[in-house]
Amino acid sequence: MSAEKHGVDSYQSAKEFFAGCLGGISQVFIGQPFDIMKVRLVTSNQYKGMGDAFRQILSQEGPLAFYKGSVAPLIGVGAAVSIQFGVVEKTKRFFQNLIGAGELPLKYVFVSGAVAGLANSIVSISAEHIRIRLQTQRTGAGIVPEYSGSIDAIQKIFKNHGIAGIYKGTCITVYRAVSYTHLTLPTIYSV
Repeated sequence: MSAEKHGVDSYQSAKEFFAGCLGGISQVFIGQPFDIMKVRLVTSNQYKGMGDAFRQILSQEGPLAFYKGSVAPLIGVGAAVSIQFGVVEKTKRFFQNLIGAGELPLKYVFVSGAVAGLANSIVSISAEHIRIRLQTQRTGAGIVPEYSGSIDAIQKIFKNHGIAGIYKGTCITVYRAVSYTHLTLPTIYSV
C-alpha cells in the first residue's frame, strides 16, 4: 500500500470513528431519560405507566435522576458505536481488497456488520451492566444508594465478583449486537 493511500485510509478511518463516537454520545443524551423510565417500569411495580414513572422520578429524585448511570454509557456507547462504525468500514474495505470489487456483494456487507457488532459488544457489555445497576437503585430522601457512581459500581462489582461480574450478560449481549448490526448496517448502506 502506498503512503498516500495509507494516509487516505487513515483519514477515512478517523472520520468514521469520530462520527460513530458523536453518534453514540448523542444517543446517550437523547435516550437516557427514556431508558431510565424503561428500566424502572420493567424492574418495579411502583409505576402505573411511563407518565407516572416520569412524574414520580422527577418529584422524588429530581431531574438529574434521568441521567443516572450516564457516565458509563457516555464512555462505553461513544466508544462502542465509534468502534462499530470504524470496524464495519474497515471490514468492508478488507473484503473489497480480498475479492477485488468496488461494490461488495450483500453477503460481505452482512458479514462486515456482524464483525462490527462483535467489536461493539466487547466495549458495550460492561457499560450497559454498570448503567443498569445505577439506574435500578433508588435515591432520594433517606435512601442510601449502593453505588455512588460508575467508578464506585465498577470497584464494588469487581471486588465482589471479579471480572466475570463486570461482564455478566456477555453471551446474550453479543448475540443481540451481532444479530442487530449484521441486519441493520447492510440495510443502512444499501439505501
